[in-house]
Amino acid sequence: MWISRYICLFMIYGILGWIYESTFCTIKTQKWENRGFLYGPFCPIYGVGAVLASLIVSAYRFYDLPIVGWKIFFISFFGSMMLEYVTSWGLEKLFHAIWWDYSHLPLNLNGRISLFTSIGFGFGGLLIVYIIAPFAEGIVDSMSSIWIEFLALFFIMLFTIDMTLTVSALTRF
Repeated sequence: MWISRYICLFMIYGILGWIYESTFCTIKTQKWENRGFLYGPFCPIYGVGAVLASLIVSAYRFYDLPIVGWKIFFISFFGSMMLEYVTSWGLEKLFHAIWWDYSHLPLNLNGRISLFTSIGFGFGGLLIVYIIAPFAEGIVDSMSSIWIEFLALFFIMLFTIDMTLTVSALTRF
């Protein structure tokens, strides 16, 4: 059951990440930008990052450790750096394409990460932990376990179809 819960949260966070990223980039460039690696309205990197933040907060609560804002900020700051760098490198090696490039920003590392975007993701971690996660977890936790299982299977099916279509197109399979 708990795996299905996190699958649902992963999908919710990934969809919210796609909405944020596509909206931000569309406003910045003044033209529609469908952001993300997949065809569908989903950015897996946001889903992974937010679920990891939720798991860390759950671990803190389990061990009765205080959850303080500056710790969340720095965990999100450094965690996003690692997640973005590894994801960027992996996507480039697998598909010979670049999905984001921070080369134009000061204090970047190989264009994969930058100080300023990581600071933004640090603040994003605070937003996730204090506002978005309680709301999303409240919605998921209010559902019956059968609905959570059904939604998780449905999301896995959609994600698998999207991933298959995207990877097939990118590799010209």
